[in-house]
Parts: sequence; C-alpha cells; structure tokens
Amino acid sequence: MTDRGFTLVELLVATLLTLTILAIALAIVDPARSSFERDAAGAEVAQRLRTGLQALGDDLRGAGAGAAIAEQGRLADSLPVVEPMIHLDPTAPADGRFGAVRIITVPAEAAQARLREALVSGNDPLRLKGPPACPGSRPACGFEVGHDAILFDRTAIHDVVEVATVIVDAGGGSITTTSPLSGRYAVGAAIAQIEETMYGLAPDGEGGQRLVKVSGAGATMPLLDHVVDFTVDVYGDARPPLPSVQPLASPSYGPRPPVPGQDDERDEWGAGENCTIAVSEGGARAGRLPTLGGVGTLVKLTPDMLVDGPWCPGSPAGPNFDADLFRIRRVDLRLRVEVASAALRGPAGRLFRRPGAGSRSASWVPDGELRLTVVPRNLRQP
Repeated sequence: MTDRGFTLVELLVATLLTLTILAIALAIVDPARSSFERDAAGAEVAQRLRTGLQALGDDLRGAGAGAAIAEQGRLADSLPVVEPMIHLDPTAPADGRFGAVRIITVPAEAAQARLREALVSGNDPLRLKGPPACPGSRPACGFEVGHDAILFDRTAIHDVVEVATVIVDAGGGSITTTSPLSGRYAVGAAIAQIEETMYGLAPDGEGGQRLVKVSGAGATMPLLDHVVDFTVDVYGDARPPLPSVQPLASPSYGPRPPVPGQDDERDEWGAGENCTIAVSEGGARAGRLPTLGGVGTLVKLTPDMLVDGPWCPGSPAGPNFDADLFRIRRVDLRLRVEVASAALRGPAGRLFRRPGAGSRSASWVPDGELRLTVVPRNLRQP
C-alpha cells in the first residue's frame, strides 16, 4: 500500500482471499443447511406416522365397547365389530390383501334400550322400555332423530338403522327408522346408538393417496397426506367355537344358537344350529368352523377365508357376513408415508415408493414405515 492507496496487485490478492473465505463458508453452510432440512423433514415423517396410527389404534382397541345391555351378551358375539376390507372403494381391484378396516363401537353416554314389545314387522315402531331398563333418565332413552343405531339380540341377526322419528310416551318411548328392518325381534332385544367408522386410503387429487376416516353416514375426514401404503392384517382364533354343555349358555365365542330341538325361523340353519354351531345326526353339538391350528394359537386370516362362508346369520333377508369374522383377535397395521417435498425424494426403489426430483442422495429422506399391533380388548382371547 502506498500513499496513493492500494496497488492493483494488493486488490487482486484481497479479492482472491475474500472469495476463498466465502467459498469455504458456503462449503460449510450449504451441507449444514441441507442436513437441517433433511433432519427436519425426517422428523416430520416420523411424527406423521405416529399421529396417523394413533387415532386408528385407539378406535380398534375400543371396538365393540359400550353396550350396557348385559342380558344381550357381548356386542362382539352378535356381529363383527372389526371387519377388514380390501379397499374403501368397493369397485377397486383386489390385490390379495386388506387395505381398509371397518369398526363398530357404542360411544360413551350412548342411547341404549331394550324392546318392551316384540317386533313382528320391519315397518313397526320400536317400542322401548324406559328406566331402569335403559341407562339414564332421558326421554326415549336418549335416542334422537338422525342417530345411527343397531338392533340385535344374542343371535347373529341384527339391523343397522337410522332413527327417523322419536315419540315420547309413558312406557319409555318409541322410535321409527328411515328404512324397514330385515328381522323380527322378541321382547328384550337390544338397540344401541353406534359409531361406525372405516379407515383406508383415498386419492388426494394430486396423484397421491391419503389416509382417511369415513363415518357411517359417508362423511370423509382426511387424517394423513402423502401415504404410499397401508395394509391391515388380521389374526384369528385357530380353534372353532366350542358349544357350552349348558343348553342356554353361549359358546366360547360367537352368537348363541337355539336350544337343542328348537329352530330359529329367521335363519336357514336347522334346529339347535346357527352359523357357527352345527348339530350332528346323533344330536351332538360342535363348532361348524374348521380347525386351523392348535389350542391358544392365532392364524392369519386371508381375504379368501372371509368370503367362503359359512354365512351369518344365514338369512335371505338380513345382512350376511362370513362366520370366520368372529375369530378375529388381533389386528396388525402397517403404514408407509413419504416426505412431502419431491426434492427430498430420489428414484423409485427400496427407499421410495414414488419417485421424486432429488438429484443428491445426501439430501434424500427415505419413506418412513411404522407397524402397530392392536388387540381389541372387547374380543374374546383364545
């Protein structure tokens, strides 16, 4: 440097040093920034996985809960409270696995009652017993217009209905339904308000999929975006239901059959039989379902096993379902999600189900996957 200022050489050297220092700083900061973005995106993927499975897991654990009509037995012994499905869209092609699940439960403080008069015709009003036969002291046992409800007894015969009108009277109240009922029911049959929900994947409108919760009325609530896979595996009791030695007692699981020699005219099974219990020519009762393994063991139930019968309740007028659904004891869920930004995803392969636009492997955030095993507490265990 002279009295006239910096020389050209000194300026060039200073500029070179400044550029070198900036290059070093950028070389340090850019990877750190990429690492921060990658770590933040990875944490977000993990958090979405936990959030997505928590709601579904909680609903599964409580499936079949809440029916306080003790004399009718367990709700899970009258109908499937956990039902795996191939897809939410019934028109979607089958791929040999379950990708959705339907859950039925009775919510807390739900309206519940028993019939005070037999239901002979599906178009007749349901006349309810008042307190103390129904919980609480609300008019018509708490039923309101628009409630989804299930009418059932200790057999597999049941009807899922929507309350159309409510009539308050001195006997406990009456309700009508928006559609005729399929079955006939004796005095004491139970009716309870229910929540029917389905979980599965639906298109997100942008070429991807999201996990959704669908109510019985068809309302859809998005739960989790950027889902690339969701599977439901169900495991069931390997042994068929064992009939009780007491004629009026229920079997080890499933609906109670008629007493020996009596026939339930609402189904197509013979005297003393139902969809899970058969009667031999000598009059001995035994489980109708096949033995799939040893005592106390669980076996994986495939889609083919749940569409081959025997059918419950076996009535041409009522809703029919495969009796093997009563076997279900455990549900395994597997959820896989992708990072939202395509810039953080690489080509399709083991790390990514859907390809992204990321060119640097150091910045990739692989798909996250979480598995959850749920044992619904209201299902009988082997």
